[in-house]
Amino acid sequence: MMYKKQNFKLYLVIVATTLCVFASFAQTSQEYVKKAWTMQGKGDHNAAINAADKCIDAFSKDATALSADLTDFPPKGKEDNYQIMNDVAICYFIKGETLRNMAVEQENETKEETLERAIATLEEVIEKYPYAQAFDPRGWYWSIKEKAENIIIEINQGDGCKIEENTIQQDTEITLYDEGSEFPVNYERYGEFSGLGTDNYRYTVNDPIELAKATGEGVYPNSTSIKFDPEFVKLKKGLSSINHWEILNSRDLNTAFYRWSIAPEPTGVKQFYIADILERAGLFEHAIKAYYSVIVHFPKTYSWTYWHTPWYPSKAAIYRIKHIIEENPEINLRLQETQITIQNGYDNSIRNDVYIVNPGKLTRTSFLNKGKHKKEKRNDQGKIVKTIGGDISKLVKYANGDWKMIVNQKPFIIKGITYDPSRVGESPDKGTKANWTTQDTNKNNIIDAPFESWVDENGNNVQDENEESIGDFALMKEMGANCLRLYHQPEELNKKLLRQMHEKYGIYIVMGDFLGKYVLGSGADWEKGTDYENALHKENMLKSVEKMVQEFKDEPYVVMWLLGNENVYGLGCNADKKPESFFKFVNDAALLIKSLDPYKRPVGIVSGDVLFLDVFAKECPDVDVFGTNAYRGRHGFLDLWNEVKKVVDKPLMLTEFGAPSYATGYTIEETEQYQAKYHKTCWEDIYYNSAYFGEGNAIGGFVFEWIDEWWKAYSPHCHDTARLSAGPFLDGYYREEWFGLCGQGDGTKSPFLRHLKKAYYVYKDLWNNN
Repeated sequence: MMYKKQNFKLYLVIVATTLCVFASFAQTSQEYVKKAWTMQGKGDHNAAINAADKCIDAFSKDATALSADLTDFPPKGKEDNYQIMNDVAICYFIKGETLRNMAVEQENETKEETLERAIATLEEVIEKYPYAQAFDPRGWYWSIKEKAENIIIEINQGDGCKIEENTIQQDTEITLYDEGSEFPVNYERYGEFSGLGTDNYRYTVNDPIELAKATGEGVYPNSTSIKFDPEFVKLKKGLSSINHWEILNSRDLNTAFYRWSIAPEPTGVKQFYIADILERAGLFEHAIKAYYSVIVHFPKTYSWTYWHTPWYPSKAAIYRIKHIIEENPEINLRLQETQITIQNGYDNSIRNDVYIVNPGKLTRTSFLNKGKHKKEKRNDQGKIVKTIGGDISKLVKYANGDWKMIVNQKPFIIKGITYDPSRVGESPDKGTKANWTTQDTNKNNIIDAPFESWVDENGNNVQDENEESIGDFALMKEMGANCLRLYHQPEELNKKLLRQMHEKYGIYIVMGDFLGKYVLGSGADWEKGTDYENALHKENMLKSVEKMVQEFKDEPYVVMWLLGNENVYGLGCNADKKPESFFKFVNDAALLIKSLDPYKRPVGIVSGDVLFLDVFAKECPDVDVFGTNAYRGRHGFLDLWNEVKKVVDKPLMLTEFGAPSYATGYTIEETEQYQAKYHKTCWEDIYYNSAYFGEGNAIGGFVFEWIDEWWKAYSPHCHDTARLSAGPFLDGYYREEWFGLCGQGDGTKSPFLRHLKKAYYVYKDLWNNN
């Protein structure tokens, strides 16, 4: 018996060892996907299809089981639970797309057979995995089904663009059943404030019935009036079946108001969005009541952005109220002494947050107590107390705390453009995107977009006799732009072209290095990403930074150096997980630049909103400018200026801001108008927080972006209307391919045709007049 037991144990050991050996050689679905993408990118069709087939054979059974459970796309944050399904679907997609690419190189019957195989493969993924998604390195997921349908259309019709059906709607009106008895509401009449300006703030309601009468329908604590509202009674039965997030940004404001009154969200979040709906409906006084209710009752409420960073409705409510009051002076109000400070509020956690709250007061204004307006100019800057920089460009700080940029001995506010005029049909994802600084598609020895673009004035997609080639640089000069934001990687920039731009059009450049974002400059593998504690990665990045400075230090058009691009959000790097290490390295890079640049130009960072602002303040003493990409919505940048001044006290530069000109339910005319108004509000917020105004720390900003780029939602031949991620825009979504101040028409005349959107003319007015 002992002998047999020992043999059995030995058998188990042999089996276990054998399984481990086999497991060590087995590939994961993600590894197959990576290999298939890599081979496709190299143009190795057979290897790409082989890798895709192996993934399909190994994992399709599990993928099909996962797909059977779905009736819609997985909820945000749950995508990883469906990794195998997504990977198998991606492999079908890669196989189908690769077959299409193979057919391009074939002729006659062979070509037709290959195209039929491509269509069959793509139809299979559409049928089997309709809710599969692929992750884009820029931070969102795209529908594999949708892209597969586009390729089938392209094969069948020669046009790979499946256009979203956009049914134009009209805004519905909200008629309040109960407007409330008081405006503004005197909260001291109905309760008691305690702990004002401390972390022990509290408002205790003593008379909820009378307070509810004062506030009116939809404003806390009034939860009764809406039940008697005839419109609510009429809609009540169907409301619970409506997705409250989908209806929120629709034009059906009436239904949105009633749906959100019963939405399953925290009361403070619900109250904020009810206020937002009321504001959009033009019920400004009731909107102010609702926003102020958030401040009084729910100052500690929080929510999450698409990027899973904390968002605080009570702070936003303060600036929404100020915006309404400023835009509608007939309301005759002002918000006094209101302040909400969130200590430890710059990280990704809400557990360590400490709220210091003073709701202040809403009071009626008079000629005597209107108070100082942010647009009122100061003339009391005092002496210069600090100078950073040299002869080409420098930053000066005045005794009153204002900052100003000086370029070639003249005051300079950055009126900047994020410029990358990608040609329709080209994509960096596919390795087909050309270098715009050398692109000459018509072989006439003139660089295309900078010097030969033309304005399609009548929108007919034809260059008529009166539509002369003028070039982007001239169009930007006419608009009043004075600076571009460029990176020296991954493409080598044409310095001769940039000198021509500067000499002829007076446009400067802020030159950047990605500092490991998207693994650029670090030499890291994409799957693992740049590690800011890895000695080799850091060495590689510093070499990249040194290369940038050595190459451009003597160029007169460079006025500032930039480091990174939203690295704090992660994606190809671990700055989101190791912010201290990242910012310490940023400071090392800044010191390197200063040791190499004989002109001592200022050095800035490109961060993401105010994420880890406190860590930046601590670890980056040698970075001169806090630059950040901020997309905060149609009300401008809210408390950004105050936050940066309070925590960092350095000049603030908006390195990206903007809005798309497409939205579901709206005409192009309406969306362009929205985009134009969005930009006007944002630029005025920048200008009125520059030297002499407001917080005095703004030195300008860069509009995102010059033209619509068609590759960003994957299919570079299509002007895609895909909703890539949630965002503070007209219909609640980022439309990444529609952010340009200029359109490219139907794409057939790219990279030359320019459709100047309304926002272009807004800047032409603003930038040429201040």
